Amino acid sequence: MLRETGGTEGGTVGNLVCAICGAVMKALEHDRDLYSICAAHRQGPDARDGRPEPIPRLVIWELTSSVVTPSPEARVSFPSGDLADLVLDQIAALQTAAIVFGVSPEALPPSLELLVSRARRQGLHVTLALHPPAPIPVPTLRRLRSAGVERVGVRLDAPIPMRLGARAAEGIVVGAIRTVRDEGIPLQLHTQLTPDTLRLLPALGAQIGEFGPVLWSVAFPVLTQGAGETMTASALEHALVWLYLFAAKAAFAIQVCEAPQYRRIVAEMRRGAGAWPALSDGNGLCVISAGGEVLAGPALPLVAGSLREQPLSAIYREAPLFRELRDRARLEGKCGRCEFRHICGGSRARAYAVTGNHLAEDPTCLYDPLSPHDREGRGWRPGHKHPR
Repeated sequence: MLRETGGTEGGTVGNLVCAICGAVMKALEHDRDLYSICAAHRQGPDARDGRPEPIPRLVIWELTSSVVTPSPEARVSFPSGDLADLVLDQIAALQTAAIVFGVSPEALPPSLELLVSRARRQGLHVTLALHPPAPIPVPTLRRLRSAGVERVGVRLDAPIPMRLGARAAEGIVVGAIRTVRDEGIPLQLHTQLTPDTLRLLPALGAQIGEFGPVLWSVAFPVLTQGAGETMTASALEHALVWLYLFAAKAAFAIQVCEAPQYRRIVAEMRRGAGAWPALSDGNGLCVISAGGEVLAGPALPLVAGSLREQPLSAIYREAPLFRELRDRARLEGKCGRCEFRHICGGSRARAYAVTGNHLAEDPTCLYDPLSPHDREGRGWRPGHKHPR
């Protein structure tokens, strides 16, 4: 089954795109097997050629509002009772390392504490992604921490005075951040950029440190057109280079989402050294919507199957969408020719949003791949020079 949902960019989608990075980083701190996924990349970008990820290392589970399905039916009572236990058992049986629970502080599911506790007993690392960024009542947050929540993510899309304006709204975001920090839970800050806010990235970076996060996750826009701005390939490239240089000085970790070419930039800057999680849409990653639908990624609005009809293992391993996304030989255009395709592969969500084809080349990648002749004659080498 493959169909499109009625998703929109931003909202919970952006929150969960960023939470992916934080959950992966948290799992990497503790899970040697997950870290071994990265090891093959250290000898160059083609080291994992032909080795797709056979299990979902990270599962995003949207509990209180659907990631991509806005209908009221998708916002009710899934999961509950035995069905929730069954899904958690399926996730753990796949040797998944980490899970992100996407929740709304305004409508926390009664079963959340129990789900977190069961996930931890199954050996899963648990991150809570909040949208909208409203405070959770302190007694509830304490119970969730005791149940096993390891990190809480709060969304902040631009410098507070510039984005929020009204002091009441500013207080809500700051209140959510302070509540998490006061309870001693590691804080992640999630930023969902748009073409119109891309230019605010340096100003936002200067402010992030004041909140003391352990991680800043930055998700780049899937849609290239904003209300008044356009995200060009050059603008994206310069923003990614800025993030790389900023990360070298920051007191907190930085992760980048929906811009897999960041891995290529890191490889170029470090001249091939480094390690990257081999996680991308459908390759080590999947999403469960509030209605039980399974998607390959939070920003790619294509449904591969339903947990009401098939087990997660069957969908992840056998659904045509997942198999296509794991086969980098099927990538089209310059993404298919690129020597970095096994650590990058381009944004499948952006390719789909712009062209309607999830295997098309990423329209916002500036990199010009080596020709096969050049690759054989010169081997791996850093790409074009970046501004510093």
